[in-house]
Amino acid sequence: MMIVGVDLGGTQLRVRMCRADKTLLAERKTLLEDRSPDAVVALLAELVAEMQEENNLQKFSLTVSCAVAGMLDKTGRIVRNAPNLKWREEPFADNIQSTIEEAQHVVLWNDLDAATWGEYKSGEGQGLSEVAAVFVGSGVGGGLVLGGRPFRGGSGVSAEVGHLKYRPEGRSCGCGARGCVEAYAGGHSLARIAEEVAANGSSPFLQERASNKGEQPLSAADIAAGVEANDPVCKEIFEQAGDALGWALSHLLTIINPESIILGGGVLLNWPALAELAKERALHYTSTPAGEAVSFVTSQLGNEAGMVGAVELADTITQK
Repeated sequence: MMIVGVDLGGTQLRVRMCRADKTLLAERKTLLEDRSPDAVVALLAELVAEMQEENNLQKFSLTVSCAVAGMLDKTGRIVRNAPNLKWREEPFADNIQSTIEEAQHVVLWNDLDAATWGEYKSGEGQGLSEVAAVFVGSGVGGGLVLGGRPFRGGSGVSAEVGHLKYRPEGRSCGCGARGCVEAYAGGHSLARIAEEVAANGSSPFLQERASNKGEQPLSAADIAAGVEANDPVCKEIFEQAGDALGWALSHLLTIINPESIILGGGVLLNWPALAELAKERALHYTSTPAGEAVSFVTSQLGNEAGMVGAVELADTITQK
């Protein structure tokens, strides 16, 4: 039995093939040009076949442990809602199993559940019992380890902090609701906000950035540059994003009372000021005892966390 660890984000597919003892054999990483379920399954099958041939493993059965940026059903077979992939009620595990002949076991995990488990096993969560993680990349997600075990909740969608309703009648979110934290602080949402204010002329700074970038879209990094340049609109966007994230973090602090909250994801790792503002606002919204008990730490594994977690979680599949 070989392990295939998969990390499927909103823009990228990462695949790792390991022996049963987690020894790495091969790895692939590619951008998603077509995000449709059929195209992603076909691409995954192609990459797995390449790695099998490269290591002469065609005759070995596979355990596929797949982290997906989305909400899943409790069985770990169906993607209920993946806003950044635009998937709804997609039987992705069945599709993998029917496409990859050697796939004997297939289970899906929320990408942040996997990343949190990766940090718990090999990163900043080692030696702790109660850990929460919040990653801000294309979207905003969270994960929990409680009592030394991954916690997925009653229906498998625990710690979806990005979809707490920060402003119930506010901006539309990719999940289909309005006012979610992700709509104010996720990387894709910040890019949309930047494009909007550049187009309406309310931020001359972003308007000029958009003009200089041509067809290349604006991003959170452009807002960060605007904050450094003292652009008032960029500062307002920054303050709102930090407040939304802090408000979400405060819920974890108040309800879960974790020993540590791990912060990661491309947006936070590349914009430390936003992480600091989020921590400041979280403590503002939280009772003193809960705030005093927690340490905020930066993801040690970075972009590897989801992949590490997916491989580590493969053990739980074969034990079912």
